[in-house]
Amino acid sequence: MAIAVSICSILWLVKALLFPKSARPLSIKAKDISSRRYFRDSINAENRTRISIAYVGNSILFVNDCPGVLQAMLEEGSDNNEAYIVEYDACLTAGATLVTLWDSMVGCTPQFSTSERLGGSMLTMEKLLSPPDGSILTDTTRSYWDYVILHDQTRAPAFSRRRRASERALNTTYAPKILRGGAIPILMQTAAYRNTEQIVPTLGSFESFTKELTYGYQRYADVLNDYFARHHHPNIQAVVAPVGQAYADLKVDNVELYDKLYMEDDVHPSPYGTWLQACILYIMITGSEPPPYNPHFWNISPSGRRRTMLPVPNTTEANALRKAAWKIARRLTNASHRQ
Repeated sequence: MAIAVSICSILWLVKALLFPKSARPLSIKAKDISSRRYFRDSINAENRTRISIAYVGNSILFVNDCPGVLQAMLEEGSDNNEAYIVEYDACLTAGATLVTLWDSMVGCTPQFSTSERLGGSMLTMEKLLSPPDGSILTDTTRSYWDYVILHDQTRAPAFSRRRRASERALNTTYAPKILRGGAIPILMQTAAYRNTEQIVPTLGSFESFTKELTYGYQRYADVLNDYFARHHHPNIQAVVAPVGQAYADLKVDNVELYDKLYMEDDVHPSPYGTWLQACILYIMITGSEPPPYNPHFWNISPSGRRRTMLPVPNTTEANALRKAAWKIARRLTNASHRQ
C-alpha cells in the first residue's frame, strides 16, 4: 500500500536516516537542566544526549504506557544505537481531541511523566507547553521540549468538519506555542479501527478509513508548516509518524500479527500495537532502526512492576514488528528519491 505523507515528512526522515546526528536535538548541558528533570538512578547521564518530549493526545498513547516504553527504548542503547537520557511529560485524556485538550481545564493524569508536575496534578496544555518556571512563553524564552508528539481523536481527521476544527486549533493555539519553543512536532497518525464497518459504518472499510486518516494527518502537518513558513521559521518542520500506515501494511503482509495489534474493543492498541507505535516514534526521533527487543521495556521498575497486564509480544513477534516499522521508514526514503 502506498504511503501518502507530506513532502516535509519525507525530507525530514531522509535527513534523519542519512545524517542522524544532524537530525537529533542538541545536547542539553547540565547547567540548563531545571529542577523538573528526573533521571533514573540506574542511568549514567554523563556524555549522553538528553531528549525531552511532550505528549499530547488520549488513550491511544496512554494505554500500555507508550511514553514509558519509548523512554526505555531510547535509554537502552546497543552496538548500533546511541543511548539517551529521556525526560517527558504528557497531557493525555481519554477520548480527547486536539480541540478539547486545549479548551479543557481538567488536569491531566500525573502518571505519564518523568518529572514533578507544574501545578501538581492539574497540568493543562497551557502549562505543558510553557517554560519550566511556569512563566508564559514570550518571543525570548525557549520551550522545555525538543519534541512535541501529538495526535487527534481517531475519528476526527476522517470527518471534514471535525478535521477543520482541529486545523483551526493547530493554527491558532498549538503552532504559536510550538514555534516559540522551537520543538519539532511529530504528528502520530493513528490506526483505523479493526472492524470499521461495524464501529463507524459511515467510514466504510478499514482501507477507506486509513486513507482518510492519512489525508487528515497530512493536512495537519501542512497547517503547522504553513504557519511556521508564514512566521519565517521554515526550519521548523512538522512530520507525520505513519503508525496507521504500518497497521495497514501488516494487514496485507502478516494478518495474524495484524490481528494482535488491537485490544478486544478493536480500537485501542494492545501491547503489540503499542510496541509498533513506539518503534515508529523511535525512528522519527533518531533516524535509526529501533534497538533489539528487550522484555524489560515493559517493566516500570527493577522490582518488575509492569506497564500492562496484557500479553506482550515475544521476541520473534516484537522483532517482526520492529522490522515492519523500519520497512516503512525505508519506503519513505525510497519514495523521496523518486520525487
